[in-house]
Amino acid sequence: MIGISVEKLKIKLTNCQFDLHFWDHTQDKDLLKPIKAFSKQIYKEAGYSNYETVDLDNWSKWFYVTYNDEIQATMRIVEKTNHNRIPLEIVERFPSGENYNIQNLNVADWNSVSFKQTILGAQAFKIAATKLAQYCLNQKFNMVYGLINPVWKGLQRVYFDNGAIPSKEYSDMVYYPGCLLNGKLALFQIIEIEEKTLQKIASKL
Repeated sequence: MIGISVEKLKIKLTNCQFDLHFWDHTQDKDLLKPIKAFSKQIYKEAGYSNYETVDLDNWSKWFYVTYNDEIQATMRIVEKTNHNRIPLEIVERFPSGENYNIQNLNVADWNSVSFKQTILGAQAFKIAATKLAQYCLNQKFNMVYGLINPVWKGLQRVYFDNGAIPSKEYSDMVYYPGCLLNGKLALFQIIEIEEKTLQKIASKL
């Protein structure tokens, strides 16, 4: 998928049509505004505070799904290059405040997962996740990482039930400075999403 891409999908269970969209740095950044606003609102509703973020747009691929032109789910993959850090390297280790550094360039970070807590939102999440997983398989990354808040049991199950594992190499809990969940520092666990896990997720639709 290069440039603007919209894919129409018929969902067997509901016989409803969703539109899958793809964004990368070759497109107008203004297109990202409603996508990021949606994600920010979902996290706000979940109890997360606003915090300063790093602009990773030049290395990001966004997958998002709409229903009747209304965004239902978003997520992105950030690819590691010589010119950027991925979220795993941006977060700080708890409690030391140090950063992880990744030497392997053929890796990526799956993040910014957000979707409405509705039947439509759950279905849209599934669509976006399968397509993002397939993209990762096509790119043949050595590893895909993710950050999971243990408080979000539902999202944990999506990854762990499909074979994702807590990272042994990057085992410390991590945090974004200033990111609070219900007034307390939000801590995340780094997970590893290997090829077999990506294959399982990609085959779910």
